[in-house]
Amino acid sequence: MLIENLRIKKNTNSTRVSVTLSYEKVGVKNFELYFEVNKQYSKFLSKSYDGFLAAVLIPSMGIPENIQINGAVDEAFLDNIDKLQKLIRPWEVSDSWHKKLNTIEIRTDQRQAKSSPKSLRIKKEKSSAMFFTAGVDSFYTMLNLQKDKKTNLKYLLSIIGYDIDIENKKLSKEFLNSLDGISKATGLRSIIVQTNYREFLNLFPVNSANEWEMCHGAGLAAAALIFRNLFGQVYINSSDSYITGAAYGTHPDMDPLWSNSSLKFIPYGSALSRIEKIKDIKDNLLVRKYLRVCWRNIGNQYNCSQCEKCLRTMLQLKIYGVLNKFEKFKHNIDESDFDSIDTSPKHRIYVWEYFLKHLGNDEGQLKESLRRYISRSYQEIFRKNNIYYKIIYLIKLIRISRWKKRYT
Repeated sequence: MLIENLRIKKNTNSTRVSVTLSYEKVGVKNFELYFEVNKQYSKFLSKSYDGFLAAVLIPSMGIPENIQINGAVDEAFLDNIDKLQKLIRPWEVSDSWHKKLNTIEIRTDQRQAKSSPKSLRIKKEKSSAMFFTAGVDSFYTMLNLQKDKKTNLKYLLSIIGYDIDIENKKLSKEFLNSLDGISKATGLRSIIVQTNYREFLNLFPVNSANEWEMCHGAGLAAAALIFRNLFGQVYINSSDSYITGAAYGTHPDMDPLWSNSSLKFIPYGSALSRIEKIKDIKDNLLVRKYLRVCWRNIGNQYNCSQCEKCLRTMLQLKIYGVLNKFEKFKHNIDESDFDSIDTSPKHRIYVWEYFLKHLGNDEGQLKESLRRYISRSYQEIFRKNNIYYKIIYLIKLIRISRWKKRYT
């Protein structure tokens, strides 16, 4: 695999940093992978290949194919990439999409020296950024970081081209309007990055470690690593990976290893479940006005209110009696939607069981729909006649049971 020809091109209103990628085993030649930002941030774009190495690492481990970089990479970043490969390589025993991960060799013709102690002191004085999607994890992180002035949070880093298709102009505009409102209300600066990274991932064969669940953390890191000398640290909103034990694209052990000499990645909120985070932020007026959890975007809606993630969020808000306060969701739940949504992942069933236990006694029809959904999810989990798969799942159930006690 070859990464070369890094260029920074200024357009009328934006600036694009891109490289050319070629994969021998996949048959991809001269693909342009790019990240694009508002032109006011042009002077902060890095000429290092760090961000692009982050973007291609996991798919390359899945092929597998060694990486040759015709350009400069930060020495500290290369050290961390070695540690990251060692960390995620054993995860293959846990979930099917990791079965093809392999340790690969990374070669580069230039190594940028590690930062000196003096430059590290300067870095600590810089402002902070965080990834922001207007979701539950994002709002929880933002609201709590703002309470702690020591974090020096100044930037909200949002990406078009990940959970919002870069060609979806209507939804992109609505999301950008929300970001504008949040930025004005909080005093934080919103930085928008556009990228074709998802298009890049679609070049790979199915089940070759290119799934978004595994690669989205690398995609986030890549979008931040294209910057240099703008912020010194970036907060990554945690998933529930510490609680459930699930291997995932973002993980508190994995996230810091995307750091280089000038930029530090910090996971935030790892100890809390999504249930706890929603409980913490549900009364905030900005959350009620702008919360966005949907990635299906059925009907081109900000929140479709009928996919698994929307329904999961709406149920908890309903239990707290505040669903009708949230502007971007329907205020009623259609029980028939549970018969058509995707089954719950094995590490998340405890959440649905929590909802079933805490719904009111007057919600008989909704409870019955939820029981059918939970049953269907369990059936799917045990559908495979693979005893090894079942043993792994039962081990996870034991781990999850410790956390269920907190909610039931």
